[in-house]
Amino acid sequence: MKDRELVLSKEEISALDRRAIDGGIPSLTLMRNAAAAVYRRIQTLGVDLAAPVVVCGGGNNGGDGYALAILMEEAGVPVAVLESAKPKSRDCIYYASRCGAPRVDESALDSATLIVDAMYGFSFRGSLSPHDAALTRRINASRAFVLAIDLPSGTEADGDYCDDCVTADATCTFTAEKPATASYSALSHCGQVFVEDIGIPASAGVPEESPVRLIRSVDGMIRDREENSHKGTFGTLAILAGSADMPGAAYLCATGALHAGVGLVKLASDASALGVLKNRLSEPVFLSGGAEAAAQTSKTALLVGCGLGRGFDASLGALLRGSDVPTVIDADGINFLASHIDVLKEMQAPAALTPHPMELSRLTGCGVEEINRNRVRTARAFAAEHGCFLLLKGSRTVIAAPDGRVRITVSGCSALAKGGSGDVLAGVVGALAAQGYDLFDALTVGAFLHGRAGERLAARFGAHGALPSQLPEEIGRLLG
Repeated sequence: MKDRELVLSKEEISALDRRAIDGGIPSLTLMRNAAAAVYRRIQTLGVDLAAPVVVCGGGNNGGDGYALAILMEEAGVPVAVLESAKPKSRDCIYYASRCGAPRVDESALDSATLIVDAMYGFSFRGSLSPHDAALTRRINASRAFVLAIDLPSGTEADGDYCDDCVTADATCTFTAEKPATASYSALSHCGQVFVEDIGIPASAGVPEESPVRLIRSVDGMIRDREENSHKGTFGTLAILAGSADMPGAAYLCATGALHAGVGLVKLASDASALGVLKNRLSEPVFLSGGAEAAAQTSKTALLVGCGLGRGFDASLGALLRGSDVPTVIDADGINFLASHIDVLKEMQAPAALTPHPMELSRLTGCGVEEINRNRVRTARAFAAEHGCFLLLKGSRTVIAAPDGRVRITVSGCSALAKGGSGDVLAGVVGALAAQGYDLFDALTVGAFLHGRAGERLAARFGAHGALPSQLPEEIGRLLG
């Protein structure tokens, strides 16, 4: 079996392999199946096979490499093997002893047309030895197409990576994706990822619902819109956003919410921002009185923070603590929490934060680079510690629930890397929450469609030319 949405940890993959073997499938058979799947993938990629080199380590990943070399030999491909270490595991020794491909030294990498990385796979942890680091640097410097078996060497299955890890053009991983192939920054070393079936049966206990899933579609999560309805059917979103210098943020989050189908938007801001917004928006109810007005008005969800500045800091704590509806906190709402983090634990209602890495750095004290090295682990840990939902923005947006579940959205492009895109996303999420979506689903649907809308706009206007203000209408079309 294979599952393109399932994301399994190193521990889960190891347990799955053990159960398959204990259930009667020889490990040598799984290794042969893996090699066959990789060879089929190489053929579909149309890679130049004039001078392929398979780099084999001493463990089972090396065994996959030797088994692949045997298949290529049998097909008449002039394959060579570079041994980064002598075979050590039983299965690696078995296939190495049957592989007749010539053994070559590192100089063969310079003229190779294909390099297959079979040094470590998912068992890697820590750092590369000086010998292996020199070898991976030479692989990365070559002009060959580089294909990694299971994972690029130097990349850890659960998402981290070390200096000098292999940067592959493609990775064939087995049964399911791993955190390293599903999320940045490790994903940047994997190239195009293919999930290959190696014959693990469902009877081996493949998880039906892994704590971590890739979201490739939200079709089944979008609710039908009732025909016999009125504005009250679709909820009321209260928004506290905007300031004298950033009325546009309030405009973008409000239009995002309106195009996401909420029945009524009530928009609170300071007097100067409201003066601008009343000339640009016809649909919202405008609230004078700032945070106090947002607290007192009837609503089914609350959104706080887009372009808010710090002028409402004195009243934000009371607003958040007193909220009795699902609450989305973005931008300056997050900046407020960075110095008042205890407010999160004191909130009565479920809360969702939507930070980019710099904002999460302010919340956690961790550096941006550290956050980006393992986005899944960082988001999950924060959500669990503070009992909230967290959406970590960026390519492959990570959404974490307080119970440990994680979703990673597979949509988006660089067209979204512009000021204002996040304001639209916050408005969409708030609107979905107001309509009755639980926060985990609201974040998931909102982030996925936000990414898909960016892709569609980039196709029409180019990634340079697409504007955040165009996102709300496109998201509305996607919601239907």
